[in-house]
Amino acid sequence: MSASTRRTDLAARARAVTAGSPTTTVPTASSTGVDTASGTPRPVRTGNRAPRAAPVRITVDLSPVEHRTLRDWCSAAAADLGMARIPAAEVVRVLLERLTDDEGLAERVRADLDDRRA
Repeated sequence: MSASTRRTDLAARARAVTAGSPTTTVPTASSTGVDTASGTPRPVRTGNRAPRAAPVRITVDLSPVEHRTLRDWCSAAAADLGMARIPAAEVVRVLLERLTDDEGLAERVRADLDDRRA
């Protein structure tokens, strides 16, 4: 498949996906379709469809040391709990739950983020 054909195919797929989508991007400036702070188009909800229910994938870039630390922690936790393995994604889900439920933890994370900015 040539690059031109691939671009055309991808553009057609994108149009098909957005045609059935309850959210569309408004490409022109208007009071309802443009973020006033950045001037960029923002999604505008149209139709009465339910919000997205499918899982959303995130990607996190870790240094090799951070990745090894996470893998080691997951392996140790799995051994402590008598499990074969604990996926890193499950650890992230539990951490997110804790972060939203524990204001003390949330404050420590905010402080750490502030320290990293400085």
